[in-house]
Amino acid sequence: MFKECLLILARRFPTLYFLSKQLRVVYANVEKVVNVHGSSIRVLAETDGRSMYLYKDWAMQDEIGRVVTVIHELLHVLLEHPFRKVEMVREKSASYPIEILDAYANTAIDAKVNFYIKSLGVSSDLTFFGFRQDEVEKLSAEELFEKLLEKEAKAVAVACDLANPGSLGNEVLNGQVLNEGKQELVKAPQEELKGRIEKVIVESLIAAKAAGYRLTNLEEWILNSLLESKVSWRSLLRQAITNGIAKTFMQTWLRVSRKIADFPGYRQISKPHVWCFVDVSGSISYKEFEQFMSEVLKASKESAVTLVTWDVVVRDVRKVRRLKDVTGVKFKHGGGTVFAPIVSQFKQKIKATDVFVCLTDGCWADTKRAVSLIKQLKAVKKILVTTHTEIKGFDTVIKLEHEA
Repeated sequence: MFKECLLILARRFPTLYFLSKQLRVVYANVEKVVNVHGSSIRVLAETDGRSMYLYKDWAMQDEIGRVVTVIHELLHVLLEHPFRKVEMVREKSASYPIEILDAYANTAIDAKVNFYIKSLGVSSDLTFFGFRQDEVEKLSAEELFEKLLEKEAKAVAVACDLANPGSLGNEVLNGQVLNEGKQELVKAPQEELKGRIEKVIVESLIAAKAAGYRLTNLEEWILNSLLESKVSWRSLLRQAITNGIAKTFMQTWLRVSRKIADFPGYRQISKPHVWCFVDVSGSISYKEFEQFMSEVLKASKESAVTLVTWDVVVRDVRKVRRLKDVTGVKFKHGGGTVFAPIVSQFKQKIKATDVFVCLTDGCWADTKRAVSLIKQLKAVKKILVTTHTEIKGFDTVIKLEHEA
C-alpha cells in the first residue's frame, strides 16, 4: 500500500516523493488512540520531522485516504511544522495551559496543511476547522494560531500527528520499516536535526527540478528562503566576463598608450569569444529565462557571443549581436536537465582564449560527469550563474539574487 502511494507521488508530486525517500518510514501494526477535549481520536500517522509512522487505521482507509495522509505528513516535514509548533507553544507557555496551546497549534497547522492539499487537487473533502478559506490562504500557521488565542475559540478536536522534533524512537511497534531513510538524517544529534532536515528538503526540491518538474509557488518560496542569496550577481557577472576578456590582450611598446604617450599600449592576442549556455529545461521558470537572456544580450556588447540553449540536448545555437538575435529564441519549458552531453559536443570548439558562461538553476541529473568535463575545458574563464545550486569546476560562481 505504501508503494502505491509512492508511485502516485512520483507521478504527480516529485518533491514529496524525493522527500519521502529521505525519511525513515515505519508501519506500526497497532491502533493509536489519543484523548482530545474528552474525545477519543484515532491517529492515522505522525511525524517528528525525520521519521514517519503509519498506524493500523492508516491501512484501513481507501487508496485516496492513504495517499492524502502520507501527503499530509510530508507537508508537515516540508514546512518544518514540528519545529514551528514547538516554538509556537514555547512563546505562549507563560500565559496559557500547555494542553490549550497544543490544541490550538494543531488546529492552526492542520488547517494550513488541508488548504495546501486541496490546492494540489488531491482531495476536496477537507475542512479548515472553522477558519474561512481566505484566512487560511493568506495567513501563516503562526497567524492562525494567534487568531485562535485572540478569540479564545474552542479548538476543534484534531488528533496531534506532530511529535516533538526527533522524538520518535527507532523501535518498530509490531510492524516493519518501509523505508530506512537517509542515515545522516535518521542518526543526526538533536542540536543538528533542524539543519539536516532543511538540507534534505533542499535536496528533494532540487531533485524534482532536475527531473524537469516545475515547482509550485509554495515550493519555490521554500527553496528560495532556504537558499537566500545576498550577492549582486549582475555586477559580478559583467566583472567576471570583462576580466576574462582582458586576458586576451598584452602590453606592447610597438603601440603607445592612447591616454599617456610615455606608456606602452596593448595588442590583442586573439579575438575573445563568449560562449553562453542557457538552461531551458523544465525546472527553469520564464522569469529566470528572461533574466538569463538579458545577460546574454549585455555580454554581446562586450564581445562576440555564441548562445547555446539546452536541456537534455542542444535546442538552439546562434550568434548574438543585437536584440533581434535573442527575441526569437524559443522557450518550450520542458524535459529534464543533463549538461555532460552538451559540454562534450562543444569541448573542441571552445578555445583557450574564450570565456565559458553557464546560466542555469544548477539542478542537473549528471552533475558529477558534467563537472569532470567542465574542468577539462580550455577556456580562459569559466563562469557559473545559478539561481539555486552551486556547481564545482568553475572559476567564478555567481548566485542569482531572489527578488522579494
